[in-house]
Amino acid sequence: MAQDAPKPNPKDGARAVAKQRRATLDLPVVASQVCAHLVEFLAPGPEQMVLSYLAMPGEIDLHAAHGQWPGAVAVTRTPEVGGLTIHQLTNDLETHRYGFDQPTASAPEIAVHQIAAVLVPGLAFSHSGDRLGWGKGHYDTMFAAMAAANALPPMRIGVTSDTLVVGQLPTAAHDVAMTHLVTESGVRPARPGN
Repeated sequence: MAQDAPKPNPKDGARAVAKQRRATLDLPVVASQVCAHLVEFLAPGPEQMVLSYLAMPGEIDLHAAHGQWPGAVAVTRTPEVGGLTIHQLTNDLETHRYGFDQPTASAPEIAVHQIAAVLVPGLAFSHSGDRLGWGKGHYDTMFAAMAAANALPPMRIGVTSDTLVVGQLPTAAHDVAMTHLVTESGVRPARPGN
């Protein structure tokens, strides 16, 4: 008996298109503009931190914004087993086996209730805040844990370029939408239903 062919994942086609568009971006210029908008929009402090990320190749680098928020930036760590953990950003970094930088296991861990905003990379975003990631589901799992732990979940800000904001993206039931988007044009609320 012949086996059914696996069903194609509709996100795979969207990822291919997004990767082609990303390849045309002048990432340092986009990063400079995005960082300026974020610094104007957010004013974190030690009690209300920003959960950011350390850019992988092809992602918008937020290093310039991090420098404006000393002591108020956290980033994720991807352990060998289990979900993402959140740590204060320090100079004590290591390279994960997949090639990206992350805090060492000894970096101070941050409680989710201290996070006021999460800066989220992605391949593409929709106007309504849907995110197309790399397909591992780490952020969606983390957002579910944050929602369970926090009375008021943090803002979820998709970090992207105007070129990568589209009308619609394929989604799954577990996908968590962004509350805001930041691009070269500024920070704006996502528009659910669009």
